[in-house]
Amino acid sequence: MKKLLNIIGIMSLAVAANAQSNAHIGRWYIGVNGMIGGVWEKMSMRTTGLNYTNAIYNRVPESTSFDNKTSYGGSLQIGFFFDKRREWGIATGVMYATHDGDLSLNNWAVQYQSTDFQNATYRQMITAQGPVKESLKTTNIAIPVVVKYRTQLSKVVGIMIDAGITYSVQTKVDYTGSGTFNYEAAYKYAQTGDGYTTVYDNSPVPDRSDWLITEDQYNRTKGDGGQVAYFNSFKAQGYNVGLNESAGASGTFNYKNGTIGVIFQPQVTFRLSNHIGLQVGGYYMYQNFSNSSDNWNTRLTDKIGTYNSVLNNTIKNQQVSYGGTLGISFMF
Repeated sequence: MKKLLNIIGIMSLAVAANAQSNAHIGRWYIGVNGMIGGVWEKMSMRTTGLNYTNAIYNRVPESTSFDNKTSYGGSLQIGFFFDKRREWGIATGVMYATHDGDLSLNNWAVQYQSTDFQNATYRQMITAQGPVKESLKTTNIAIPVVVKYRTQLSKVVGIMIDAGITYSVQTKVDYTGSGTFNYEAAYKYAQTGDGYTTVYDNSPVPDRSDWLITEDQYNRTKGDGGQVAYFNSFKAQGYNVGLNESAGASGTFNYKNGTIGVIFQPQVTFRLSNHIGLQVGGYYMYQNFSNSSDNWNTRLTDKIGTYNSVLNNTIKNQQVSYGGTLGISFMF
């Protein structure tokens, strides 16, 4: 029992020492933190074929993969500790974070109804020759609102914990994307009176009577290795056909503003004086960004050489950011 009373006495003295220690720390807090870590992302996307007229979908489902790289950023906070012991407070400020990543769209192909340069209806067939790749740089500016808790473990060392929400002011993605595509065509003719007109052949397998400008058809009928020149001759006449045609673009994609996220940030503090301290720790942040439906009408590619970002088909993007922090704080 005597030992227990001694332990309780020591703990009471420690608490008293902490209270006395906190009393010398200012109620107002300004903190500047640098952040570095990683990002996990999960994108939910629409099938890109929905943007094409009377589309016939690819037999192999398209899929996306994402490879994230290092995330880094920083934050500026101002807060106030309101309780008697100056342990509990509230803070807000601004947070900036950016990270790079690579997005790949695999197994992409579409066949759909289109109109050519002579206003003739036909079946356009576009097939990606390998993954469509985009290099992305995501930048997020947010306002955090957090509850802060701090306490001193000794005269020098303490802990500070933030927990709260973030409000996204701007989330933009600078992208550079490219792919290689085969553009092919199928023309079906239907008799109308004394003549013929073109109609859309929406059968999974084109009709035998169709005029096919496809690589497979050329190899079946000629097979002499001259398919590129063959396609180029029709392209020169105005037909939207070509083999291994490159398409790409750079631009900026914006998610909707106003996303509410959560943040948790524990840190160890080192008091240099009653007014200045260093802090090192970690952070965890979750955000769920959504896309504007206005972007969903954008086609990945239709005319040879045209390109729009795969991101236009994003429904939502869940992001988890995590890593380490290093900063300095000022108390007054």
